Amino acid sequence: MTSITTNNPPSVPTDTANKVNTALRYIGSNISGGLMIFVVLGAMTPEQSSAVIANMHKMYAASQDFIGAFANIWYIIFPMVSAWLLKMGVNSSGFSVMMDKIFAAAKAGNKDAQLQIVNAAAAPEIGTKAIINPVLAAEPSTPPTVAASVSDLPSDIKGEVK
Repeated sequence: MTSITTNNPPSVPTDTANKVNTALRYIGSNISGGLMIFVVLGAMTPEQSSAVIANMHKMYAASQDFIGAFANIWYIIFPMVSAWLLKMGVNSSGFSVMMDKIFAAAKAGNKDAQLQIVNAAAAPEIGTKAIINPVLAAEPSTPPTVAASVSDLPSDIKGEVK
């Protein structure tokens, strides 16, 4: 009997894919925020929306009177600031930046961050035989390859570790 299911390997996340997904999330948030303005204005009666737009023009005129021609520069500065924030968000999604944050949390005493690091490092899928960590070995969520000493390791692993 043959199986109708296929055994496709899971896709491997990459640093570039993380950054692209983050950029798309930021762009989607900005677009949806901009479109929300149109939705809100469209949901109002014509009188209400024209009153809102008239008040927006008054606010712009007041800000222009207050700060002068600098108000017109916001048409240039706002997209630049938005692009800079987008770049910061995209760069924050790289593997090394994420690991630096987890490591900083682990050094500060965050037990979840410590366990995530140890569990990831103890994964046999990346070739780890054993990890000696007396502090986290007693945690029930760590794999059996994390031990307080070599003598505490399972017998099949103990022979491979020197």
